[in-house]
Amino acid sequence: MNLVIFDFDRTLVNLNVDWERMRKRLGDYCKGFNINFDQSKNTFEGSKIAGKLFFKRSGDKKLADGFYANLIEIMKDEEILSIKNAKPMDGAKNFLEWIRKRGVKFIVFSYNHRRCIIETFKKFGFPPPEIIVGCDDLEYKYIKPDTRGLKKKLAKIKYDRAVVIGDSESDLAAGESLGLKVYILKLYDGQNGIDDKKRFISAKNFSELKKILLKDFLNN
Repeated sequence: MNLVIFDFDRTLVNLNVDWERMRKRLGDYCKGFNINFDQSKNTFEGSKIAGKLFFKRSGDKKLADGFYANLIEIMKDEEILSIKNAKPMDGAKNFLEWIRKRGVKFIVFSYNHRRCIIETFKKFGFPPPEIIVGCDDLEYKYIKPDTRGLKKKLAKIKYDRAVVIGDSESDLAAGESLGLKVYILKLYDGQNGIDDKKRFISAKNFSELKKILLKDFLNN
């Protein structure tokens, strides 16, 4: 049995999250506690830094956990709001149906929240994954590309071979951590900072990816 580990946003769907509004909300919330939200970091890293600073200042872990949880809720709220504007990546539904018909299992490993992923899958009529490992699994301790939490989930699934399909450096890092081959989809402009010389196999769309997988992964 083969298994595909999918990224979510910009691989299967485009959530169209309003990142500027999300960052402003996070910044405004932190400002209320005289904490600067580091805009140079991604939203999760910035929130982690802010949470650690809150704990350092207060010395109260319970209060710090509550502060961090509220930052996470802001991110979750923005993701849920984005669903109404989300769009499927071209060819994604057909591809998921294609691998399912071939008996291939798939899971989703994402920065995004589980509820957002589930509701978006339902909106577009995607076949459901075996499991979803989102940012709100495992108490945010092991957020992608950290795969320690994912490995615990994978231990419960029966499969022989697995690959990672995504669009970013974090997908490359996750695949390397798992010792798996990575396929990067070049579905949009702006995929900067990815070294595509040796670390992965690229495909310009899902149709091309099908052909590659038939030769490279689904040939036995």
